[in-house]
Amino acid sequence: MDESIKKIIDIIESLESRINSYWNFYIVVVVATIGWLMSAKVPFTIDQGVALTIAIGLFFIANFLVMRSATKCVIAFEDELNTASQKYEFDSVVLKEELSHTSMPSRLLLSYLLHGSIDIAVIYAIWSKLA
Repeated sequence: MDESIKKIIDIIESLESRINSYWNFYIVVVVATIGWLMSAKVPFTIDQGVALTIAIGLFFIANFLVMRSATKCVIAFEDELNTASQKYEFDSVVLKEELSHTSMPSRLLLSYLLHGSIDIAVIYAIWSKLA
């Protein structure tokens, strides 16, 4: 296989690993927050609800921005892989076909929808615990 294709694949794998780490950290924070909210015996005051919403909102925004950046890089490198694989003569038609298209169409949009839906649900859960 062409060395440039191997390098592109390595970069994509590295970026995918980073994105998985961001999602894992996000899920840990979401599950911990929901668990904490469900176990809280005393409802929050408005001030506590606002403070918690701001804190979790800032985390959601920061996490979303780094995931968005890394995902855009994956999309760009997949496009580069698609272009590079068209120039290379593979022994396998199946491999050439696999490398010639995006692995997950609408990936960025799906990430936006998933992240946003969970964010809204968590913020709703915070506000449902107000006194």
